Amino acid sequence: MYSAKDSINADIQVFETWPEMEEWLERNKNNFLVPQSGVSHYQAPKVQTPKDAMIAAHVKIKIGDAKKETDLLEICKMGWRPSNHYYKAYLPGSDRVQLFAFSDGSFMVCKKSDKQNIFHSYDWNDVFEKCKALTTNALPNEEYAESKAWIGKPMDAPAQSVSPQATFQPAVGAALSAEYSLSPIEVNTLQILAQSKGGVTTQSNVMPEGFFVFQVPKGGMTFNVCAVGKKAISPTGKKYKVIHAYDGGQEDWDFANWNQAYSFISHNFGALTQVTDQSVKGTVGAAVTPQIFAQPTSAAQLPPNSPGKNSYTLAVGIDKPPTHTIRLTVQDEQTMADAGFEPKMVGSDPWYFHKQTGDAVKFFPNDTAKILFVKTNNKVVITKKIDDALAWIKSHFTAGVGAVSPIAQPPAAPKGQKAGAMYEKLLTDAGFEWDQNTGTYIQTLNKDSIEVKPFPKSTFLDSTTGQAKTFKSLPELAAFLKNYATGVKKK
Repeated sequence: MYSAKDSINADIQVFETWPEMEEWLERNKNNFLVPQSGVSHYQAPKVQTPKDAMIAAHVKIKIGDAKKETDLLEICKMGWRPSNHYYKAYLPGSDRVQLFAFSDGSFMVCKKSDKQNIFHSYDWNDVFEKCKALTTNALPNEEYAESKAWIGKPMDAPAQSVSPQATFQPAVGAALSAEYSLSPIEVNTLQILAQSKGGVTTQSNVMPEGFFVFQVPKGGMTFNVCAVGKKAISPTGKKYKVIHAYDGGQEDWDFANWNQAYSFISHNFGALTQVTDQSVKGTVGAAVTPQIFAQPTSAAQLPPNSPGKNSYTLAVGIDKPPTHTIRLTVQDEQTMADAGFEPKMVGSDPWYFHKQTGDAVKFFPNDTAKILFVKTNNKVVITKKIDDALAWIKSHFTAGVGAVSPIAQPPAAPKGQKAGAMYEKLLTDAGFEWDQNTGTYIQTLNKDSIEVKPFPKSTFLDSTTGQAKTFKSLPELAAFLKNYATGVKKK
């Protein structure tokens, strides 16, 4: 087994065979950086793109003209983003069209994925035509209601509250509509929940940015019985809304985060998905205690298994990696069980823990698995595609008493050693004393240090600047110490 450590991204790649590692090295060789003497962390030199240079040279502002902002939203599907100070439209896939307005009266239009090709002009008509050309295939704006509320407002205006009450009037058998949409991962989680219960169908985005709806067939009709949505802006801090519709009225609950909303829905699913003429508010638990998200729960409280492997790739291609894990299919979960793993809840997410070693595995819907060796070596994280990870786990883990982790406890890092009698006087004359606990020589006045490791190499660390200087031999160190002692190097 071989491993390669990425000191910049704090990641370790583990390989079964040398050819596998050799292939990885060849594939990534252009990303490697040549170490520099005296520098412990390396970063590639940053080349400023035309887009970055344009933004750096200007001050971003909001257009503020109601007609222009209305045309942008209704024709180009471009809405103001108050957190980023630009206008944005969504394209198929993960790309975006961005429009920046600057204080000198100019504008810049570009795609998020292309920082080289930008359109910069002082002529609004030219800018608007460019926006129209780039947004021909734009998707409905995901923040339409919020963007509309910002039209004509100055950039420093308070956050614009978006209320769904004018459009959201659900009742049994009625069509639900609103401008609150869930993320693809949240939608998939609720779809899996509905599939596991049976007799309940779902529909997401009932309007272009609508609620997620649970539907129940009865008497030849389909009833919308429960809706779930996420507010674009929430002055109260409670972003998620769950609405239960019954014949003659509706009732709702608000939650601060997805964990609380999903826990409420899953625990009260039966009551929330009934076709009824009665309120259920008195029979369901509206409050969710924090302990539910801080402690592992029983298997009965786990989310349902993924219905198929397509659930493993729902977030592939999305810019922001998913933060919530998923549960495997029944077949793949059996593979994990055969290797000694069982699913447990960590917060609102299912993880898989080995019963003997305590090692953990997290599966994400962007076809990513992370294997963590939490008990034996928490510095090692193996990242693989889900099927590759399952194959690796099957070949490296066993179930039952006596099972051991495939990654051993790392040995303690060796300490530095003494330089030898010939150099002790030079070190003493320069004010350095040997510290047995750390295996280094420490300067008594300014706390500079010298570590001899691996012998005969040594490293001097300046306690003020943090800069390091490495010597290949003890004679090189001796020459440095003579200058240090005579005052060439002073604090």
